[in-house]
Amino acid sequence: MNNKIKKAMGLIEKAEIANQSVIWWEKQILNILTELDLLGENPKGRKLAKAKKLLNKLESLVSRGQMEINNIDKIEIEITEFLKNEKANKKTI
Repeated sequence: MNNKIKKAMGLIEKAEIANQSVIWWEKQILNILTELDLLGENPKGRKLAKAKKLLNKLESLVSRGQMEINNIDKIEIEITEFLKNEKANKKTI
């Protein structure tokens, strides 16, 4: 397999992994929001403690979401650079 194909396959793999990570992240966020909805608008006692725990998890996931966005941005830059190089190479042929 030539280097261009290896590079393209590597970029595709990175993009697929990032996509799976985002899908997992979205699912976690939706699960927490659903649980919060089930607790009601004004939780008391144990429900309040559970709501606080869920909000802490949500906060952690939001931080992870920013990490995912940064990772996807880096992959997009790599793909753009790869395609730019491929176009430049085709023009010289």
